[in-house]
Amino acid sequence: MTDDILYEVRGPIAVLTINRPVQRNAINRAVREGLFELWQRFELSDQRVAILTGAGDKAFVRGWI
Repeated sequence: MTDDILYEVRGPIAVLTINRPVQRNAINRAVREGLFELWQRFELSDQRVAILTGAGDKAFVRGWI
């Protein structure tokens, strides 16, 4: 997995961040695979809530490239 997707645990909450602010968080193959992997990690964890967010202040997600 790359740094394009971050997984942070805050008590019962998991925060998944698409970390490509320069590309306005466009989803590429690495991001898609990272999201799949981290959703599996979340499902096996003790966290009860997952928040999906994007890094930066320009866009949540630009789309698939």
